[in-house]
Order: sequence, then C-alpha cells, then structure tokens
Amino acid sequence: MNDSGPKHHDQSSNDELESAFLVPKNFSFGPVTVAPPGGSAGIRPHAEVREEERPPPPLGPLEKFTGTFVGTGFNTIFRPQSTQTPTFNTQQVPEVPGVPRDNVLQLNLTKETLSFSRAEDLKNVPNRGMVQRDIFFAGVSYMQFIQDVTGLDPNNKEPGIHLEPGLWMFVGETTIPAEGPTLMRMASIPHGTTILAQGNSSTQEGPPKHFPEVSITPINLSTGQKVKKSLFPSLDANNSVTARIPQNLSRFDKAGTITQGLLDNPNSLLEKHIASQKIISTTRIDISTAPASPLFGGGADNMAFLLGDKDAANPNAQTQGMQATFWIETVEDNGITSTQIQYSQQVFLNFNGLSWPHVSVATLRPIDKS
Repeated sequence: MNDSGPKHHDQSSNDELESAFLVPKNFSFGPVTVAPPGGSAGIRPHAEVREEERPPPPLGPLEKFTGTFVGTGFNTIFRPQSTQTPTFNTQQVPEVPGVPRDNVLQLNLTKETLSFSRAEDLKNVPNRGMVQRDIFFAGVSYMQFIQDVTGLDPNNKEPGIHLEPGLWMFVGETTIPAEGPTLMRMASIPHGTTILAQGNSSTQEGPPKHFPEVSITPINLSTGQKVKKSLFPSLDANNSVTARIPQNLSRFDKAGTITQGLLDNPNSLLEKHIASQKIISTTRIDISTAPASPLFGGGADNMAFLLGDKDAANPNAQTQGMQATFWIETVEDNGITSTQIQYSQQVFLNFNGLSWPHVSVATLRPIDKS
C-alpha cells in the first residue's frame, strides 16, 4: 500500500481472475404480463401506463457500480477465544490481572475483488403494493472476495477471509411509508449471517470532505459505553506479547502498513490512499441495518450457532448490526477520468457481554481491460 492508493491492474493481474457465473443471454428481471380474454397484452388495461410500456426505473448512484474493481485495504476483527479451543496458550500470552482472556484481535492487510453484474439484469424489479400503488426499482448484484495479504502464511498463500454475494438496489420515492429515494444493500456471509441495510446518498464536487474517525474499542452492552482501552493490550501496537494476530507489529510499523495510528482509526488508511489524487466529484452512500429516523427497516439474521440460544442471551458471536459508508469518486489522472470506490464498514459482534466492532476499509479501482 502507498499514499497514492491502488493502481489500475495490468493484463497479468486480469489473468488472475476467472468467471464466477454464467448468465442467460436473454435474462432481464421484470414484471410478468399476460393477455386477458378478449383483450390486448397487459393484465391492467386501466392503468395509466402498462407495465410493459413503463420506462426502466433509474439506478441513481449505482450507475457507477459496473464491471470489476480491485484494490487493497485493512480488516480488524475481535474473535471469541474459548477455553475449549484457545488460539493462544499461557506461554504465548502471559496472564495479566484484570485483563480478560476471551478474545483475539485479528488484523489483516487485504486484497479485494468486487464484481458487479450487468445493469440490465435487474433493471425493472416490481414490488406489489397494498396500501400504496406498486413500485418498480432497479439494481445490480455483486460478488465480493477478500484475501489476507499480511504475509503470515508459512506457504506464502493469500487465504480468503471473506466471500459475499449480494444486491444493491435503488428505490425511488414512496408514499407509504413516506420516504424519499433510498438505497439498499442485501448480503449473505458464509459464517451464517444475512443483512439488509438501507440509507441515503448525496453528491458533492471534489474529494470527500472528511473521513470520520472510527474506533475498534469494544462497547459494554449493559451501559452502551466504550470499555477502557487499557483492558485490551492488543490495541497497543508496541505490545508484542498479547492475544493478537500478528502478535509482533514492529516490522509492519517500520513499513508503515500497520501502525498505532491505523489501530486507533482504520479510516486513516482511506485518507492516505487519496492524498495525492485529483478527485473531481464524490457520491457518498450511508447505509445501516438500523437507519436513523425517518428511515426504518433492515436488520441482521444469524444462524443458531452464532446466537447460542433462542434468545441470544449467551451468543457465540451474534452479528447484531452493520453500518457502512461508501464513497464513489471520479478520479482524474492525466486527463483521463475513472471511478474509484472507497468504503468503511463496521459490523458489531456480540459475545461475553460486549459488542465488538469488526471494521473493514478498502480503496478499489476498475481493472485495466486493455
């Protein structure tokens, strides 16, 4: 990683990619119409515009979500550490009075591939209304692959740490509920979680005004307050004998890849990536599984193992919720413009009385198709 962020990948990088799906050539999601007895096609001849004549709904900011993007980033996650299957033993991590031994902080330098479907695949999705008229909206499906490139694997492999199929949809204004245009992201995660997050977007000239600071310090579920950082030696980059992967960060700190500043605020990497770029405009998308009023809807569902019991009173690792911000940027380089995607995502994992922030950030550019 460097200050200028990910570069366009050359053709040799493209050779590392392979097709994930086959799509029928004539596939296009849309309403089903029939010919009523004695009438012309269209089951609602009284409608203002027959469905087959309706212009496709807009994609809004999702118009830029096309093709395949690649790039680099950073991931942090506190993993539960059960006494039955401990990651570290007492020789590796000495016991410290008052410091809990229920977690392992895993840090990953990441390489990511994010591919979007054709816009025509989901260009006209009908949702039938009861208390308001039917609505039609559009979107794109995607596949996300994230690999660990921290360099700890003894066989020099880059293990996959995340795979996510999902959908982005742009929903126009509705009357019941009374909401303006919104965006939805629906995702499935192999660990046993699905999410639906909804939110808004805005566009401005120039680069992002700022990247808000994001903390990975756990939160007490009873009080809603952050726990004292002193209870988590793993958050100290200079501590080389703690429940953390990697344990010793000295070589990463020297290289400038994993530093105390990055642990304190993972979003600082996004700032670093665009420091020398010329960004003409930025569209910001904010989504959450529990969006702020007046929006509502969304949520996260977990498999039984993650919940631990029916009421999730003693979870193994319950995904309680997710919030994310995406910045879609138009970057100019030597008179040529291209789209860049940056994002910061927080997933909140609940176990042992705390909510543990799982933060991922990345900067992605379109692959070179030459």
